[in-house]
Amino acid sequence: RILALISVVSICVSIASGLMVEYLQRLRRQSLYPKPPHRRGLLLMVAVQMIMASASSFLLTRITSLSGAICWALCFSAMSGLQDIVILSFFAELFGAKHLGAIFAVVTADMTCATALGPAATAYFVESGHSQQWFLFLSAFSSVLAVLCCVTADPKKQTSLVQMPSSTSQRM
Repeated sequence: RILALISVVSICVSIASGLMVEYLQRLRRQSLYPKPPHRRGLLLMVAVQMIMASASSFLLTRITSLSGAICWALCFSAMSGLQDIVILSFFAELFGAKHLGAIFAVVTADMTCATALGPAATAYFVESGHSQQWFLFLSAFSSVLAVLCCVTADPKKQTSLVQMPSSTSQRM
């Protein structure tokens, strides 16, 4: 039942986040200041995703009942529902749509390495006498740091990391 709950909530959150990204893009097209409102909204959506990641990591260490498992499932599914839509939009905004393939190749390689190294590091840590819960607390702490970075970032001062050629250089 909890897996079905995770699936349903994740799908609903994905649809809602996709609609929010579309709304932010509409604001960007209508705004006199094209980048800041859209980027601020994307940063806040990344912050919400990180809050859900932090909450699910923390709740995972405290599950003692069915209601605790349901709370964890809600946080985890909200995080996974936001993840793909928001991160894809954020990368497209930050680096440009032209470079998305290369960026996702690097992200996929990093995730593959993390998937292999994560269990090995956890096993080493547990075998040396530490609790596995410390890794979950570390994950929650790093998510909180990411939230602080997203909330305090000033999108008005940021420019795209990839500089597009000017129209005069394309004519030559």
